[in-house]
Amino acid sequence: AGAVRRKLRHCLWRPDRGACFDRDRNGQWVDVLTHNNLRCMYWGAFSQDMARRFVSEHLLNPLEFWTPLPLPSVAAGDPLFVNAPGNDWSGQPQGLTYQRAIRALDNYGYQRLLRVLARKLFAAIGEDCVFPQQFDPFACKPSGGPDGYGPTMLSVLEYISRLYGVHL
Repeated sequence: AGAVRRKLRHCLWRPDRGACFDRDRNGQWVDVLTHNNLRCMYWGAFSQDMARRFVSEHLLNPLEFWTPLPLPSVAAGDPLFVNAPGNDWSGQPQGLTYQRAIRALDNYGYQRLLRVLARKLFAAIGEDCVFPQQFDPFACKPSGGPDGYGPTMLSVLEYISRLYGVHL
């Protein structure tokens, strides 16, 4: 794990941009800012300073990941961002990202953001408790796909427990 962490930091972290970016098969940067930085935080691959930079420069930026319903899979201001139902990996926030954000933010001391994310997610699932795979980040509503997506349901349960002080 330590070797993978070092390799990720060396090969994918861009100090000039405050985030990790993919590389193509030729080693060239793929200049698309994605939510995979949260996944790196989920696994504890960032240093505290890397996490601080990603959160302050990108996650909390309303033009990138802090949309009215936060956590799109591609930064909202990125040219490749697509806000379309059924386009799971090119824009709209996903239940799985909300689930992984809990541990990602908890790993680096950002528990206060979990309360904000919880309230926004609860508003998006609404009184009817619709649990889709993804949401429209601007309308703050479920977007396409069947109801009953497991990671969205589990996210809601975990956020509820956190709001009431239950944390294993």
